[in-house]
Amino acid sequence: MKKSVFAIAMVLFVCGCSGSQARLAEKSLAEAEATIRSARLMGAEAAASAEMKKAELLYELAEEDFYKEPQSRLLVYLRQKSALRERALQNAQIAKQHAERAIVQTQQNSSSSGTTGESLKNEINRLKNRNQCIEKEVDQIKAQNILLRQNTEKLKTRMQTLQIEKKQLAGQAAKIKQPVQQALTGDPGDLYRKGFYFYQTRKYDAARKIFQQYLANYDDSLSDNAQYWIGECYYMQQKYEPSLTAFETVLSKFRNSNKAPDTLLKIGLCHHHLSQFQEAAENWQLLVNRYPETRAAGFAGKFLTRQKDRYS
Repeated sequence: MKKSVFAIAMVLFVCGCSGSQARLAEKSLAEAEATIRSARLMGAEAAASAEMKKAELLYELAEEDFYKEPQSRLLVYLRQKSALRERALQNAQIAKQHAERAIVQTQQNSSSSGTTGESLKNEINRLKNRNQCIEKEVDQIKAQNILLRQNTEKLKTRMQTLQIEKKQLAGQAAKIKQPVQQALTGDPGDLYRKGFYFYQTRKYDAARKIFQQYLANYDDSLSDNAQYWIGECYYMQQKYEPSLTAFETVLSKFRNSNKAPDTLLKIGLCHHHLSQFQEAAENWQLLVNRYPETRAAGFAGKFLTRQKDRYS
């Protein structure tokens, strides 16, 4: 993933630089052509033939490089194309310099012979103005190129930041998983006590998940208690239907559980909160009959009396 993102960034960077470089080379070719044309109008081919030959040769090489198409894969193609345009740019600029030298020599020869005309001066001035405009555009392209490079650097920095954040998140995730893994590989009692601690501190969702995890990984003498406390967690959150289901599971799955009296009491209370008063009374009466000496039976008897007084 990192390599593909970097490759895309490189392609975008090379494409951007190549576009700017192409415009710069094109402007330089136009500038060199204009200068060579002016030199020809002034008769530089005769007055400064050596400079003119060099200018025309370099211009032809620059033009050839500018339009040449490499036969390579995309990234290599872009790099080769960029190199050709850079060479075209350099040759065009040198061709312009030779043409300008030819113009200077022609002017000197013309001044000494008195053949410089007013129309020729006007043409030179016009070409100078055009060259100034081209130079301004070249400066603008250079500024755009600098801005593109700066944006590319920002992109690289952002990529590095994202990689760091990714590693940090992975570390945090590992820390979150570690306590649970440690609990499962240690004493089952530690996990049970952890769930009971969450219950006592009123963190009922966390406590319920711990007890459910206990039942999923262990089957021992504390399993019925863990199932009972799942029902208590739902009950304390006033979620009476899932609480009723959890308490009924204690009686159906753990028939000899020491939590049976408390479970019957809570089953009756769940029915009562759900306005199922007949079912509540039946479970409380069953508790009184089956476990008469328990504390839970004492509470059940009081609830039965209140219910009879209320609906009698």
